[in-house]
Amino acid sequence: MAASVVNPANGITLARMLAFFPFWHFVSQGQRHYALLVLVTAGFADLWDGYVAKKFNCQTKFGELFDAIADGALYGACYIVLTIEGWVPRTQIFLLLGLGVANALFRFIYGVRAGRATNFVSPGMEKFVCYVVWSIAFSVMSYDIDYFYWLGVAVMAVIVAHDAKRMLLDPIPPANAGEGVAA
Repeated sequence: MAASVVNPANGITLARMLAFFPFWHFVSQGQRHYALLVLVTAGFADLWDGYVAKKFNCQTKFGELFDAIADGALYGACYIVLTIEGWVPRTQIFLLLGLGVANALFRFIYGVRAGRATNFVSPGMEKFVCYVVWSIAFSVMSYDIDYFYWLGVAVMAVIVAHDAKRMLLDPIPPANAGEGVAA
């Protein structure tokens, strides 16, 4: 019997997405330490939802897609709030968000090519999300990391270009081959 999409792992993912609202509140109030606490908690929740999905045997394709969407939505929204507050460099954030939108479009096209809802597995992008969280955390704590934002743009551009080739041109594996299932 297939696991329901209403399960503890997806609840954790939803809570992670909703963490944006207290993050936004604390940033707008200049309460950097609380904003950092929310960000770190959301980061740990990102690790925890996969563990819970495996532990309680509630892994679903929906959860896999939801987890990827939650990452993009939460961290993209955090970047936007930090840009509005002037805590991060606008040009680099604009480029990172543009690359994120391009990546999302390529993932959508990949799903259309596959003829099913599927999450494109990108080890590079999975690791880059950690870089994004660290860059947000350092910005929240008012470190001057403009160089690292430029480095992030370059690294993300390489990852998106590499993954775009795989998503748009490479053959699509069968539904049961090579598709890891996460929370």
